[in-house]
Amino acid sequence: MMSNDCERVFEASLYLHYMWASPLYVVLVLVLVTLELGPAALVGFGLLVIVIPLQAAMGKKVGSSKREMMPATDERTVRK
Repeated sequence: MMSNDCERVFEASLYLHYMWASPLYVVLVLVLVTLELGPAALVGFGLLVIVIPLQAAMGKKVGSSKREMMPATDERTVRK
């Protein structure tokens, strides 16, 4: 169980920089694509924004499934 916690802290340190870098990348790419394609690029960006709530709902469903499986995983590791 402790190794699982350590693994999560390690993974968080790997992905933490995406918190600031991702919005910067999105704005940069949106500007470049808009300069290249014109206003049509904003349609793709709008679709991306519309899909974000779907991703959030799927993430919540996966999280609740993992929470349901956790007691069985804990029980299995304790018996070893």
